Amino acid sequence: MTSPDGARRPGPGRHGHGPASRSPGKASADRPGRMGLSTGPGAGRKVFAVLLSVPFLGLPLLAISLVVENAERPIDRSSLASWLLVVPPAMIMTVFLVALLGVLRFRARLEGNVLEVRGAFTTRRVDLSRARVWLDSFPDRSRARDRRSAGGRIPHLCLYAQERGGRKVPLRLGGRRGLLPPHELAAMADAVDSGHRIGPEAEAASRTALLLRRLGTGHVTGLR
Repeated sequence: MTSPDGARRPGPGRHGHGPASRSPGKASADRPGRMGLSTGPGAGRKVFAVLLSVPFLGLPLLAISLVVENAERPIDRSSLASWLLVVPPAMIMTVFLVALLGVLRFRARLEGNVLEVRGAFTTRRVDLSRARVWLDSFPDRSRARDRRSAGGRIPHLCLYAQERGGRKVPLRLGGRRGLLPPHELAAMADAVDSGHRIGPEAEAASRTALLLRRLGTGHVTGLR
């Protein structure tokens, strides 16, 4: 667009409101205000869990179907013993089914200041701006070689949040690929810092937020 004095002026943007803005960066898969957190099992682990569960679900189901098919009627002592044989395979199948659901359904995301963690049957939500928050670690016992090289202990870091009168919500901050990305750690730190607390809870929240930011910048090492 050219002004009466011959000088060029920026034209309207894409939506007709001023100059065209720069193209946005990586868009979130969730709606605005939501951020999916990169923790929990990935696609490969989910596929592996399904394949591993096939025999542990199929064989007990086959055993149960055989017992049901061969059960005598009316029910007497022998048929009752046959029905009791159903209990062990049914328990095995239930355990693996619950574990499989936990792997397939797991999801963690941050919606504003609210942390949401979905498990096998329940979804827990906690407001990080109001909850009591702290960090804790536990050793990784799955990788013996790395454990020996690290002096016997490779800690995994976990964030815990609990509102007054509510249940404790744990969130593991990493996995085999390392900690969460810096922007996710920073978003959780901002959520923790956005609340107004007093006393020891305020100090604990400030320390937690500071440590989350330091983890995002790589100033804390030796954690996963």
